[in-house]
Amino acid sequence: MTKPSEAGFTLAEMLVALVVISLALAGIWQGSRIVSRLNMKVEADRTSTLKLREYEAELRAKLEPLQPILGDAVIGSSRALRFACQAGEATPNCALSPPSGTFAYVSNGQVFSDWPPLASAETPGQKPRLQALIVRNTAEKNLIVVTLPVEHPADCQFDMISRACREVVPADE
Repeated sequence: MTKPSEAGFTLAEMLVALVVISLALAGIWQGSRIVSRLNMKVEADRTSTLKLREYEAELRAKLEPLQPILGDAVIGSSRALRFACQAGEATPNCALSPPSGTFAYVSNGQVFSDWPPLASAETPGQKPRLQALIVRNTAEKNLIVVTLPVEHPADCQFDMISRACREVVPADE
């Protein structure tokens, strides 16, 4: 009697090899799906960040010529900001609206949803100054904060209480 050749594979060994190869391919496929999803998410975040930066640059360019923004030089709500256009623009009134979410206005350390804010008893007769414009998303998270520079004369004595320059009275010699 002759012995069977030991050079071949049995059916069970062949099935085990196919199962191992199938599991390896399934793992690779699942990994590539995860990487693809992460790549799409990163690209979406990058695109939205670029759009926010472009919008911030547009806000700065539109608000720069209006500085300092006192009182009703601009009129704003949480949904829109209106102001007089510069020479050469098509319409007499320009408006901006947030790409998503709302605007908030900062003056004297307080945040307002409308601009100009109602007259304050603390500063009667003084026009409020817009110090920053905030663009928030629907969850009230700040997306963009555009700070507007506060310029004072060189001889200004800044009063922290009124948040304005005091008139400098020369001392008699």
